[in-house]
Order: sequence, then structure tokens, then C-alpha cells
Amino acid sequence: MLEDAIGRLEKLDFEREFVVDEILDRKYTYCDFFSHALSVADYIEQTVSGESIIAIKENSYELALLYFAVMLTTKKILVVDPQKGKEEIKTILSELNRTGIFLDDKLEVVDFGHYILHLPQFDDTNTNAADIKQNVIAKWQNRRRNMSYLVTYTSGTSGATKGVEHTLDNLFSTALALDEKVQKREGTFLHVMPMTYMAGILNSLIYPLLLSLAITVFLKTDLTSVAVPFSYHFNRLSLYKK
Repeated sequence: MLEDAIGRLEKLDFEREFVVDEILDRKYTYCDFFSHALSVADYIEQTVSGESIIAIKENSYELALLYFAVMLTTKKILVVDPQKGKEEIKTILSELNRTGIFLDDKLEVVDFGHYILHLPQFDDTNTNAADIKQNVIAKWQNRRRNMSYLVTYTSGTSGATKGVEHTLDNLFSTALALDEKVQKREGTFLHVMPMTYMAGILNSLIYPLLLSLAITVFLKTDLTSVAVPFSYHFNRLSLYKK
């Protein structure tokens, strides 16, 4: 499936709009977004010596950027919902090897046993769409099919928090299987979910990438921001018009 995703990426027009940040009223083309992702990927590779980074962030452009940036590295991203609470987050992080952590700006900075990372400044003055696309494809081709990409945390049925590992190949396969189901239905598919859980990651990020749809970043479960300007959001991340 990784090869299929690369083939789809090669066909994309990198001058097209890809991400709409409804939270901060910003828009980015594929070229803009992946240029930022490449910068973050380089920063992560240069700064983090271990095999993973941690993200504890609310829905945001920056969180979306981290997911895609890690795709362009040989590392994996461990995501934790900030609303799990300080004690549960401490429990999760206490079991992990020390590594870099991207922390939500609104969270109280406490000693999680890891070092804090900050997104680098972006230089948008010299971005060539063709060069950016080829660079992204080359980075993807460096990832092994069975390489762990993502760890999500869930309490499941036992109540004890568990980490679940995912490969890019697994996520791409699941997103394409979802597309087969959605294509058979009429009307509109509405999705506004936390980007720290599988439904949000798949439907908010992976699915739009593979289906050449735009990504729209909303506040978590912010239905009012979708419903009021309803027609404006057709064919964007959270609304799939079939």
C-alpha cells in the first residue's frame, strides 16, 4: 500500500490547496504544507537521537504537520490526548524511553521525564513544487513497509492504558478500505474528531491525502464551526461529498 500511496502522491498537483486551518484562518497548498513538513522532519532527525517522538497536542495545524513530518523520517510518533489528564499522561510517559516531546501550548509544563521540542521557523521564500514533491517521495521510499510509524493509546476494555503500534502500510490499507465503503453511499460524510485517536487520524489526515481531498482543521468536536458555514466546507476534510 505504501507504493500505491506514492503513486497517488506523484499524480497530485502540488500547487493546489491542501490544508485549511479554520482555527487560525490559514490556508496552505501541498507545496506549502510539505515544505513545512520537510523542515520539521529535518529538525526531528537532527534533534532526536532515539527512535520516536511524543506529541501531546490538541487539534491544530501543528499536530497535522507532525504526523506528516514523521512520515518523512525513520522515526515513529507517539500521540497522547491532552485531555487524558496529568496523572494518566505521566503514567504513559514514565514507561517510555527518554525522548523529545511536542507539548500543547495550553498545557502546564511539568516534569514528564522527557525534553521539550518546539517546531522550527519556516522559510517559504524558496519553495519549488516539483522539488518538494520529489523530496517527499524520496523520503517515503526510505521507509520500510513493516517499520512502526505511529503509537496510539487506548484504555480498551480493561481500563489500563495500552499503546497500539501502526505502520504506514496498515493505515493506508485501512483508509482505502474506508473509501470503498464511502463511495457506495449517497450524500455527505461528516467527520470532526480528535486527531489523537485512530478515527481522527484516519479520516482527518490519511484518507484526504490518498483521495486528493483538502484537509480542514477544526477544534475538536467543534460541530458549530462546521454547521453554520455548512456549504463552505463541502469537499474538505470533514465533509466528503459523493
